[in-house]
Amino acid sequence: MANYESVRKQRWGRQSALDAARLYNQLARDNGMTPTQMALAFCYHRWCVTSTIVGVTSVAQLNEDLAAWSTELTDDVLKAIDAIRWDIRDPSL
Repeated sequence: MANYESVRKQRWGRQSALDAARLYNQLARDNGMTPTQMALAFCYHRWCVTSTIVGVTSVAQLNEDLAAWSTELTDDVLKAIDAIRWDIRDPSL
């Protein structure tokens, strides 16, 4: 994204999207997870998410994605995720 201004102008290059990503990344790391683990654990345990699609380029990434299946998010982490979601409602807008 840093190399191409046209990408930075797209919805995921907007400041609000980057702010949300930083908050989610920090939340995951503060709770002993990678951002990927937290995101997938959130999706895996939502009744309204019927499937997730992961893209991997290494066995290590695949193992991380599969391990997220058994990751349970605490009530505190879920509340923190909701707080970020309410503060930055749709970072792509």
